[in-house]
Amino acid sequence: MRINLSTIRFAWITIAFVFLTACSSKQSPVGLDLTPVGQEIQRHGYHVKTSTAMSPTAWEVATFRMRSKRSFSFRADQPAANTRDYYCRFSFFEEMFDSEEDARRRLANIHLADPEGPAEERDYLSSMRTGFRVGNVAYVFQTDATIFGDEVERLSKTIANLTPNAEIVSTE
Repeated sequence: MRINLSTIRFAWITIAFVFLTACSSKQSPVGLDLTPVGQEIQRHGYHVKTSTAMSPTAWEVATFRMRSKRSFSFRADQPAANTRDYYCRFSFFEEMFDSEEDARRRLANIHLADPEGPAEERDYLSSMRTGFRVGNVAYVFQTDATIFGDEVERLSKTIANLTPNAEIVSTE
């Protein structure tokens, strides 16, 4: 049996292609770059688990004039105090609006849930939000676990105080 040199080259090229394709497809769950606010959250002991860019819902557009939305899922690097395996977790949203007033209105109504949204959003998630704005961008923190509510609230205020031109909008 005679082996053709072009067959060997083809085999090596195929192996190299498969190897390079397999290596490049192993992406991190973090697909979006963090803004300075997200980077500040990382400096406070949290890391991103996942990130996505999403279109605002029809309700968010109609109610708040939201134009874009990015979502990051964060988890603490260290377990909560006096625990071995409870790690604070929360979602962090960067929401862009048409104007500063629209962002301010969003935060003033931060606990308002999309009436067409998922049941858990309407039932309890919307009540576990906090945030601040800079210009026409609202930064919203939301946890799904009551045990982490105080930590998320504290972190939001800390990050707001470290962010130039941040405004915490009171919902009271």
